[in-house]
Formats: sequence, C-alpha cells, structure tokens
Amino acid sequence: MEMVTLKIVGCGDAFGTGGLHATCFYLETEHHKCLIDVGSGSLPVLKEMLINLNEIDLICLTHFHGDHFGGLPNFLLDAAFTQRRQRELTIIGPVDVENKVWELQEAMYGGTSAMDFGFPIIFKEYSQDQSLNLSEYLSVEAVAVVHSEASNPHAVKVNIEGRSIVYTGDTEWTDQLLLLTKGCNVLISECFGWEGPMKYHLSYQEIMANIDLLGAERTFLTHLGPSAFDRQGEMELTVLKPRMEIGV
Repeated sequence: MEMVTLKIVGCGDAFGTGGLHATCFYLETEHHKCLIDVGSGSLPVLKEMLINLNEIDLICLTHFHGDHFGGLPNFLLDAAFTQRRQRELTIIGPVDVENKVWELQEAMYGGTSAMDFGFPIIFKEYSQDQSLNLSEYLSVEAVAVVHSEASNPHAVKVNIEGRSIVYTGDTEWTDQLLLLTKGCNVLISECFGWEGPMKYHLSYQEIMANIDLLGAERTFLTHLGPSAFDRQGEMELTVLKPRMEIGV
C-alpha cells in the first residue's frame, strides 16, 4: 500500500492563539498532492516547508471563512506570476465555491478575478449523497456540519491510496460527523474549547465523551482556542503542531 504523508502547514484558530498559523493541511502520495483548506497566511509557510506548489493538484475547502480559505488568492497569484504554473488545479468546496473564490480574489486583489491565470482551474461542489471520484487513487466525501450558516460549513473525508483522512472543519457537535469518521485511519478534529457543549465549535470534553462513537483509528486535535490551548498538558489526544509529519 502506498504511503500517505500528512504535513501540518497551519493548525491554529482565527485569532492566532499560540502564534499558530491558520488551517492548512498537505497530503502527499506518489500520485497526488492535495491541500485541505488554505487559511490566510498559508503561502509563506508552504514555501518555508519547501513544498512544491506546482505539484498540488487538488484543494479541498471546508467552508468560507478567512482562516480556512483566505490564503487562496495569494496561492493563485503566486501560481500565475511566480510558479508559472501550467498544470490543471481542481478546487472542491461547498455549493457556490466558484463564485465565493472569485469574490474573495476580487476583494483582496481588485482586477485579478477576471485575468488569465495561465492554467486551468476546475471547480467542483460537494455532494451530500455521493463521493467525488477524482482518479483511481483519490475520492472525496463531505457532509454539512453546524457552524456559521453563511460560511456553508462541511466536514470532509479524503480517501487516498486506500487510506482515509477526515477533517471536521469548524463545527459544533453533530451526528453527521459519524457518517465520515467511523473506521477512518486519521481524524483531525477541531477543538476550540475545553468545556462543552459549545455553539459553533467542539470542546475537548465533548470530543472525549464521543471518542468511541467517532470510531477513528487515530484522532488529532487542531484549531485550539485560548481555553483549550492553555490546558494541552491535560489532553490525552495529540495536538497538531506546525510542520508535524504523520504517516497515514
């Protein structure tokens, strides 16, 4: 079985708690290189980690908040002007992902949303009842979760080279998560708070109360807010750190 490598580019909350970068996870195999979310400020870290940006063929977006897709305009401009990218790039996200991406592009860099980037950009929307099959090695599933409604929040499951990685995105507890997490090899769970239940987010205590229901082989924590960050020493699960590498 082909090894899948998960590299943590960013794993912080929207407020820079602990000085951490916004969400961005990199998946690498022989056949595919993918990003899950591209939060604001991701591009410099991707470059510091010496990740070959031209080899990234897929970006999965969980929802439309800046700490999860705010780094995409910089990524696309860099691809056009610095990387001189020619390879096709697929961007998958919630309904209306194409419009949301170009609206953000225009808001951040006026006049660039209509330019010729020099490479094909293909947009696909998540389906709630079937996986998106992208190649014989890669498919993506998603379910709607509970966060700010306007951000159209989703949890995603990337099935790659016979392995499965689930990311909750930003969400409060919902049984919808179980549709993706049961039996997955790696679960990355947001953990904004310490005590729960919470509105819009998960807490550490809530995750631990449901850890058996979630049913993942391994669970990692991300997106810690101040109350959770300050109590990491009491946590039984591994908290992600920037530049961490995990074999899946």
